[in-house]
Amino acid sequence: MRLNSEKSLKTKLLIYFMLFAALLIALIWGLQSLFLSQYYQNMKFQKTKQVAEKIERTYKKGNYNEFLRSLVTLAPKHDLFIYIIPAEGNPLIFTPYSQEGLDLAGQKYLDELLKETSSVREAMRNAKTGTISKILSENDGVNTLIYGSFLETSEFGSTEMFIFTPLYPMNSTIRILSTQMAIVTIISLLLVSLLATLFARKISKPLQTISVSAAKLGRGDYKIQFPKSGYKELNDLSEILNQMAKDLESTDKLKRDILANIGHDLRTPLTMIRSYGEMIRDISGEDDKKRNKHLQVIIDESDRLNKLVDDILILSKIQSGVDVLNKEILDLRTIVISVINSFEIYRHDMGCSFLLISPEPINVAVDEKRIRQVLMNIIINAVNHSPKNSQIIVSLTKHNKKALCQIADCGPGIPENELANIWSRYYKAANNLVRSSQGSGLGLAIVKEIVEKHDGEVGVVSVENSGSVFWFSLPL
Repeated sequence: MRLNSEKSLKTKLLIYFMLFAALLIALIWGLQSLFLSQYYQNMKFQKTKQVAEKIERTYKKGNYNEFLRSLVTLAPKHDLFIYIIPAEGNPLIFTPYSQEGLDLAGQKYLDELLKETSSVREAMRNAKTGTISKILSENDGVNTLIYGSFLETSEFGSTEMFIFTPLYPMNSTIRILSTQMAIVTIISLLLVSLLATLFARKISKPLQTISVSAAKLGRGDYKIQFPKSGYKELNDLSEILNQMAKDLESTDKLKRDILANIGHDLRTPLTMIRSYGEMIRDISGEDDKKRNKHLQVIIDESDRLNKLVDDILILSKIQSGVDVLNKEILDLRTIVISVINSFEIYRHDMGCSFLLISPEPINVAVDEKRIRQVLMNIIINAVNHSPKNSQIIVSLTKHNKKALCQIADCGPGIPENELANIWSRYYKAANNLVRSSQGSGLGLAIVKEIVEKHDGEVGVVSVENSGSVFWFSLPL
C-alpha cells in the first residue's frame, strides 16, 4: 500500500482554523497579561483629566452653587477625592463617600494624600501649563493618581484644585480574567474544531465528487457529468470540465475517424501501386501498351497519395498557426477569373461550363495563395458533384461591408441534418458520402480554416436534388 504524505483539504482547513483560533486567543491572553494594568492606569488618568477640565469650566462660569453641586456629584460618580483650596476662605473636600461613611482608615488615607499637596503645588508652579499629574507609591497596597491645577490665579492669590483617585491593584482582576479565559479557550477550541470540520466537509465534498468524476473521465468515460455545488468557483470549474469532456469526446471520435480514414485513403493507393507494380513485373512487362496503362495508374495513385499528404500538412500548419498569412490588397475578381480559367480542362473532359457574375472589382486584404486554394477546393467540390454538361455559377458581390463569393453547383444536394458537419475533416469519408477518387476529404475543412484566418465566414445552402450553393465572405 502506497503511503500518501500529502494532507487532504479537510485536514488542512482544520489545521488552519485551529491555528487561527489559537493565535487569536494567545493574542488576547498576551494583551490581558501585559497591558491590562497599563491600560487601566491610562484610562483613570484620562477620566481624571476630563473631570478636572469639567470642574474648571464650571468654576469659570462664576455660579458658586452650581460649582459646589458639580463637585458633590462628580466625586462619588468617578471615585475621586477632590480638594479645593480657594484664594480666600476654607478648603473644601469632596470624597466618594458621605461624611458619615468615611471611616477611620479612610480618614487616615485622606490625611496622607493631603500631605502631598505641597510638593504637587510646587510642581504646578514650575509647569508651563499650570497642571501636573503624578502617581503616589503604594499606600496600604494602593497606588494613587494625583492631579493638580490652578482654577484661578490673581494678585490676591490662587485657587488650587487637587484630585486624588486610587489605582486599585489589578492582580486579582487578572487572575479572575485568566480563569475565565482558560474556560473560554477550551470552549473556543472545541467550537472551532466542530465548525472547521463542518466547513471542511462542506467544501471538500464537491471537490471529492469532481475528483471521482475526473478519474472516470481520465479512463475514457466522456459521458460523465460534473455536478454543480453551492460555490461559484466550483460551478465554473464544473462547467469547464463538462465542456472539456464534450471536447474530448469529439476529439476522440475525430481521432478514430482520422485513423480509420487515413488508413483507408493510404491503403487504397498503396494497394493499387503494389498491385499494378506486380502486374508490370509478372504480366505486362513485354507489352508496352499494358505496361504504360499500368504505369499511369501507379502515377495517378501516387499523385492522389501525394495530394492527401499535402492536404494533411496544409491543414495542420494552418490550425497550429505555423502558416502565417501574407496579406495584400488585391482585386478578388481577378483571382476568381484566374482560378476559373485553370479549370479549362473540365470543359473538354466533362462538358462543364462556368458563369461568372461580378459587376465590379472588389479589393480585399488577402493572402492570394490561400484564397486561390479556397476557390480551387470549392470549385473542385462543385465539379465533382455535378453531372456532365452542367454549369457552375460563381458570383462575387459586396454585401454588408463584406465581399461575398457564392459558388452554385447542379449536384444532388446535401441532407439538411448533415449541413453542419460538412466542414469537418474526413466527414465525407467517415459517413460514406460519394466523392471523387482524387479527393482527400480535407478540402472543405481547409476552406473553413483559411477563411476564418482571414476573419471571414463560410456557409452552404443546399436542398436535396436541387444542388448546393457554397459561399464565403471576407471583410472589406
